[in-house]
Amino acid sequence: MTGPDRMHGLPGMFRHVECRTCGWIRQEPRLIAADLSAYYPSEYLSYRKAPQGDRHILRQVIDRYGLIKRRRAIERYVRNGRLLEVGCGTGLFLDEMRSCGWNVSGVEPSLHASAYARESLGLNVFSGSLEQFDLSGRSFDVICMWDVLEHLPDPAKALVRLAASLDPGGLLVFSVPNLEGIERRLFKSYWAGWDLPRHLYLVPRRALADLLYQNGLTVVRQNAVAGSYQMLLVSVKWYLRDYCGVRPAVVQSVLRGLRSSPFQLAVAPLVYCLDALNMSSTTTYFAIRELRC
Repeated sequence: MTGPDRMHGLPGMFRHVECRTCGWIRQEPRLIAADLSAYYPSEYLSYRKAPQGDRHILRQVIDRYGLIKRRRAIERYVRNGRLLEVGCGTGLFLDEMRSCGWNVSGVEPSLHASAYARESLGLNVFSGSLEQFDLSGRSFDVICMWDVLEHLPDPAKALVRLAASLDPGGLLVFSVPNLEGIERRLFKSYWAGWDLPRHLYLVPRRALADLLYQNGLTVVRQNAVAGSYQMLLVSVKWYLRDYCGVRPAVVQSVLRGLRSSPFQLAVAPLVYCLDALNMSSTTTYFAIRELRC
């Protein structure tokens, strides 16, 4: 499929192609790294900072709930230890983990986001790409990537490096767009999971599980943990605005209604079922590194 940058409206048309053999979907041709960086503006979602002031209390509660939900999902398998977050943004998740006793560090290519994590939150964050980050001699109990793998120029190579940096019994946690989810079929080219030109690769479920197993990792859980409803709202926005031609003011009114507490409470059982059945727009993998004969 071919499409524009629907998230930020920056110029250009981009294309995803699918391998008929393995099912991997990749962007082709892709922008070089220097040009691609322009498609990660300062208002990019992962670069949001900790909200301040009474007028942001509801946002603080929502953000805090998402962080706690992710932390508790990890602590079902590993109670404490050394944690690395790849693509940590402004460090909000690392800050949550540190507050509960974890020894945390991060990797973030955005200079302004990583600077915020270091200077405002006092976190140990490397400014640069995963490819530039030296993993030699380092080991972790948990490595996590929230909506990051699809942005990497070589996700298979990244998983090989990260698996080798996990201690035996260590946990790799990452979330990716769910190609098998119902929302991809419903919204087609207006599905938020495409997110051209930032999403360089999308990997089908079976191929990803095979790749993990080949690197000594066994998937122990696979379902959405957080963020699936927000991703659904992005798909709704793109569909109404770009396919149906609904005026922006009307689209914003619809989204306000969908974000309202009464509506979210009403649809919570449906969202929970889609997440539990692994049918929503995002999937989180929990994979344990095992010692195999």
